[in-house]
Amino acid sequence: MSVDFNKDYKLGRNERAGIKALHLLWKRVPLDSACENVTDLIAQIQHCKQYEPNGDWNSLEASADSNIRSLVDLENRTLSKQQIVTDMIQDIDEGVEIVKPDNVYRRKLDEVDQAYKDKSSRQKYADSETMANYYSSLWVYIEDNDPEDDDSDIEVGSVRQNFNDPITLGLFENPYTSELCKHSYSYESIKSYLGDRVKRCPYSGCSASISVHNLKEDQRLAKR
Repeated sequence: MSVDFNKDYKLGRNERAGIKALHLLWKRVPLDSACENVTDLIAQIQHCKQYEPNGDWNSLEASADSNIRSLVDLENRTLSKQQIVTDMIQDIDEGVEIVKPDNVYRRKLDEVDQAYKDKSSRQKYADSETMANYYSSLWVYIEDNDPEDDDSDIEVGSVRQNFNDPITLGLFENPYTSELCKHSYSYESIKSYLGDRVKRCPYSGCSASISVHNLKEDQRLAKR
């Protein structure tokens, strides 16, 4: 989706409505449903592996992994476009006349694109809610006699999914996830910890202030 302004055009208050419409249009890009489809696909693959362990699942998993990363990249680029337009709207509201808006827009987008390319995989995907949902749908089957059996967490690619409650240190029971920092907890332990107050997330290094009102039942994680 391109912004095709005349390069010598000027943007002011009269053009604000048109720019706002473009901003709203980007928000309608159906990325959520596409991400959910890939997440459902990887869950189905894990299910099928139980009944046909010798099937050619690796190539399907690799394809799903590549697709979800591409969708996260697209999500981030769309958000970057929205932010650039938001900044332009704010400038207009403050009385700034944007000269050669096409150049301004493309320069800012190029800067954001380059900064994103320079990030590591962990920086791109580790904090992505889409990736968290994707990996939480993976079913892990470990042989009982595996001496290295440890189902408390797994790492796929650059994302580590932890299944231990930060308070009890045991595996999640009735998991709930914070809508603010996206960390998950066993419901009873986090409810007891928070009470009716706003407190700091119990995960080490997390500075989010959370309350029971910010928690949402995490059915995807419960399936794990």
